[in-house]
Amino acid sequence: MPVMCTPRRVNLKTPQKTILVQLVRTVCCISVLDSYKELARFNVRKLAEDELEQQVEQKQQVTQKQQDEDGQKAVAAAQADVKLEKQDEKQAGDAAGAAAAEAAPAEEVKAAVADAEDAAGS
Repeated sequence: MPVMCTPRRVNLKTPQKTILVQLVRTVCCISVLDSYKELARFNVRKLAEDELEQQVEQKQQVTQKQQDEDGQKAVAAAQADVKLEKQDEKQAGDAAGAAAAEAAPAEEVKAAVADAEDAAGS
């Protein structure tokens, strides 16, 4: 009579036994562990890895925020520069107009002085 094997099922989400293989330089360690997934939360190395991953994520978020803020500051600075340039151009235009306005009365005064000198000389 042939031997019949019953079908086996494997639960990979919560295994009853886990085979753990660790390599340390030239040594290979093999362990068979009961309820490894359930007890992994008590593993100090696993806790440290999780904490390290959280710290890395936080640093990435902070870096991203700083880059965003720096970009916004650069845009604001560029906009301020454009405003200052426009104000300088306006002031330069106003100064040129004022200089022209001041020059006109001065020329009138010179012309009047010249007419008076001509009249006195004749």
